[in-house]
Amino acid sequence: MSRVEHSAPVTRLLDFLEADAPAFARMKGRPPTWLWLWVPIVFYVLVVGSLLVSDEFHFWVVNDERGLGENLTTLFFLGAGVCAFLIYRARALFAGHPLKWTFPVIAVVAIFVAGEEASWGQHFFGWGTPEWMVELNKQDETNLHNMAERALDQKPRAVISILIFLTGVVLPLLLRRGKLTFLKTYPVVNWLMPTTALIPAALLTFLPRLPDRIQANIDVSLGPMFNMPTRHYQEIQEFYIGLFIFLYLLTLLLRLRRPN
Repeated sequence: MSRVEHSAPVTRLLDFLEADAPAFARMKGRPPTWLWLWVPIVFYVLVVGSLLVSDEFHFWVVNDERGLGENLTTLFFLGAGVCAFLIYRARALFAGHPLKWTFPVIAVVAIFVAGEEASWGQHFFGWGTPEWMVELNKQDETNLHNMAERALDQKPRAVISILIFLTGVVLPLLLRRGKLTFLKTYPVVNWLMPTTALIPAALLTFLPRLPDRIQANIDVSLGPMFNMPTRHYQEIQEFYIGLFIFLYLLTLLLRLRRPN
């Protein structure tokens, strides 16, 4: 397939990404179905269904620091960090490629977020929060994101959710419909492209907040199955953000051709 002509900025960006392009496996790396399809669906069914069981069970599923959702979110970010590190370990494939050094950075950031989600082990090991931090942290935890919630929690989550919807839903569907086929002539760009396996996690990153936004802005009640505190909707969103990032990096890892 011959490369088509594009505007100068687009051409420069694509050429930059293709500098010293590594060798990649065939683009069929895909996480197992139970992970990309059933985990996101079953978790949301469990979240909604738990509201019909009891408040205590719902709290354990969504917001308990030792509960299901919180711990899985931490594990997803840890898994993302491990995947990014393993991709970096294959750096011989990347030679002098400019993307090589992004993966250790991603690994560090993902592990940091996992630590923040787990309050650095506070809820498992039971240490107290220093007094100076209690005054600043609205949840009395040893983490940073609750000390500057808008800057380190709300705004980043909103931006990431929009990016996930665009890259995890819109872009895979365009590629599936045969749009942007010219990208297949650029191995590195093609390797970075998200697949349709990311759509369930991407959609559920975005959709669970809709009932909260509708009820807050229109002043209506959607019934007991959607009557959750805003904080719980945020925790659900963080679960799917962590899952999406883990699945994306796992896909990239599975696509790499192993060194001889």
